[in-house]
Amino acid sequence: MKKLLSVAVLFSYILFGSILNAKNITIGNDLSVPIPPNYKTFQIDVKKIYKAFNYSHSSNDLNWLKELGLDGNLDILIFSTSSKNLQFYKDFTNQVGVKKLIKYYEQALEILDGEDFEKLFFEEIKQSGVQVEKMSKTETQEFVENLMSKSSFQKKFYSLFLPLINKLDKKYEILSGTTSGIILSNKKIPKDIYNLINNKSSSALKKDIKNWIKTAAKEDITFKPYTNWDFEVKKKNKGEVYFYSDDSFPEANLLGLDPKQEIYISTYNKKLLIAWTSCLEKNCIKKKIFNMMNFPN
Repeated sequence: MKKLLSVAVLFSYILFGSILNAKNITIGNDLSVPIPPNYKTFQIDVKKIYKAFNYSHSSNDLNWLKELGLDGNLDILIFSTSSKNLQFYKDFTNQVGVKKLIKYYEQALEILDGEDFEKLFFEEIKQSGVQVEKMSKTETQEFVENLMSKSSFQKKFYSLFLPLINKLDKKYEILSGTTSGIILSNKKIPKDIYNLINNKSSSALKKDIKNWIKTAAKEDITFKPYTNWDFEVKKKNKGEVYFYSDDSFPEANLLGLDPKQEIYISTYNKKLLIAWTSCLEKNCIKKKIFNMMNFPN
């Protein structure tokens, strides 16, 4: 009995210890989020990012953001077990950091334009026995889609980028730890859009999203893997809709990664809320972001 009691006490400490020791960080003036003590945090208002890049948030290019109440009124919170990985996100928010990241992007383009990738691609064509020059645009696209979905090709593709990925990992620790993010608008979604979304049934909304993905996949090859993406659309106690998926983003396969990922999209006080997490540790917490965001609204 004493052993059982000791185990129960230990389990309770592990389960609730991080919650009791968590520090609360406020986002958007009214959302308080408990952050475990072993996490480093970075918080910024999107307006500061616009200012860093000399970009006006009143630009006509952002009309679609304005319709969702996102015209420059966004709070972003990133929290990670790795200070290096946190720096990766910080570098996206200023010109000096972006210049560093562009160098890695340019190296990736050099690999795609290089002889090794060309050799790999044409070896696959030769093995398949197809004549690409006689294919229509649609047939060529289907061939590339099928090729990129083959695990054998993905491994070879990944090996070409491995030196660059290792370099990125050394700088930003992209292959380990857990990083999460929360974006909250400081402005309410326009009433007509809010009602349009929340007045629909969950099943109708899910069908709309699936149809949108299918349409997008016909126009853009990068959306094709998402046609099989697993997600749910449901309503919270007060009838507000949320979108949730713990199915990893398909792009991770191309990099040879197997992260446990989540994305959650809903509203908080009628303001758009987006949260996500990516875990590359051995013992990832299931539904971490979902449980963190599952507060009374």
